[in-house]
Amino acid sequence: MKKITLIIFLFIILVSISACKKDTTSLNTTTEANETTTVEIDEFKEDMLEYRLSKDLDFYYVSSAYETNIEELEIPTFHNNLPVRYIERFEKFYNLKKMIIPETIYGIDSSIYSFCNNFEYNEYNDGLYLGTKDNPYFYFYKPKSVKSETITIHNDTKIIGNECFLNNTKLRTINLPDGLKRIGYSAFMSALNITNISLPDSIEFIDVQAFSYCKALTNITIPKHIKIISEASFVNCNSLNSVTLNDEVETIMLGAFQGCTALSTITIPASIKNLYDKAFYDCTKLYTLYIDSESALNANSNSSIYDYARDLYVKDGLELNDYLNTLFKLDESIIIDGYTHYKTIK
Repeated sequence: MKKITLIIFLFIILVSISACKKDTTSLNTTTEANETTTVEIDEFKEDMLEYRLSKDLDFYYVSSAYETNIEELEIPTFHNNLPVRYIERFEKFYNLKKMIIPETIYGIDSSIYSFCNNFEYNEYNDGLYLGTKDNPYFYFYKPKSVKSETITIHNDTKIIGNECFLNNTKLRTINLPDGLKRIGYSAFMSALNITNISLPDSIEFIDVQAFSYCKALTNITIPKHIKIISEASFVNCNSLNSVTLNDEVETIMLGAFQGCTALSTITIPASIKNLYDKAFYDCTKLYTLYIDSESALNANSNSSIYDYARDLYVKDGLELNDYLNTLFKLDESIIIDGYTHYKTIK
């Protein structure tokens, strides 16, 4: 009987030990599962951005890859050893409140935060900004109110964002800081009441349609470091009567000054290498041209800059090509130092 009792007792102890081992195993399995889940979450966070390679394979666009509840986000500077330049839509980041952008950024979709109802911008003088780690005012995103008539951009701002003043009919004066580097596409498009704007020489690039349809704009001086005047930059600025090009600009793109019907004279500097057809299309009062560029004289019937010209002043040493000789004839009655004058045959 004692032996039976002892056997039963030993059996109970073994069962208890086995149960404890099972509990311990279960706990370990749960812990390992949690650790695995944590790793997966970290990887998940790294993968929540979707990257799109540019056409020229030299930079990336970034956007949200899937829905997430994150509230803060830092955009990486590089992806696969290439810079991240443009931020596209974040329609899946509903709870996003804060974002740090890299200094490599050139542009941000103007409607990127339309789905982020609680997003917090950096504010200064009626403007909303996005910042890098070290500069909270790096990127001017949009005005705080579309009713502001005067806005002074923060001194540390490097980029004026895409479409930030699009269709703004109240803005009359904007003060841009020295140190500004870029103006985004359609930034001032149809800002109808801006009469003049001083562009600091620090600006290196003005994107397409940046000042298109600014119908009250009367004069513009292209900053000295701008090499390309982008497509349709000043299209249909029909009060624009004075354009000063710098001595470094190399290319004037398609439609850059199309429809500037108040423009009566312009000097094309020697630095110009590419003058695209229709760059000055429908400039119906562009009567007087000063041509310092040999490339600008390689004209054909599509070269709109000569469509309405009456007086052509060509830098001494340069010659008209065959096509231009059918439009203009030498006129020695007008002498301007350094130039040869030609009169239209029309």
